Amino acid sequence: MEQRLKLALVNDLPLDDHPRMAGKGDLRRVAAYALGLSPDEVILEMGPWLGFLSRELAKYGKLHVVDNFIWTKDHERRLPGRVVPGHSFRALYDSFMARTGTHATVHQADFATFEWTGPDIAMLVIDSPKTARALQICLSSVVDKLKPGAKVLIKN
Repeated sequence: MEQRLKLALVNDLPLDDHPRMAGKGDLRRVAAYALGLSPDEVILEMGPWLGFLSRELAKYGKLHVVDNFIWTKDHERRLPGRVVPGHSFRALYDSFMARTGTHATVHQADFATFEWTGPDIAMLVIDSPKTARALQICLSSVVDKLKPGAKVLIKN
């Protein structure tokens, strides 16, 4: 019941107030790189949090996102009272995506165990690593699935 109440609070947030860890400059940069993609190409976003960049990326291709969807203390600091740290925020992500009309194929997994089985990736956006090791883990799970000339953006 409490989780449903917190999810209902998503509807109280204006779209311009979509929680994010990226700025408008990041959004413009992502759009500039994605412009040349065809709508049937695959975009993989690793670490979408609540989907602010997902909303933009989905405009340019077939968006897939990967995350373990576990709420952290950092998430709690940025958006308090939505999910208990250590618990899943997948329903909150799904709620934002539904509310904004954004479609993404969701792969709920830890980056270290994630295995891409889809078509070659035209654009990879990694929006989560806080350390060089974390970046290596993200890249190693998909680097051999990037199509020639793929665009790779790393945001931290």
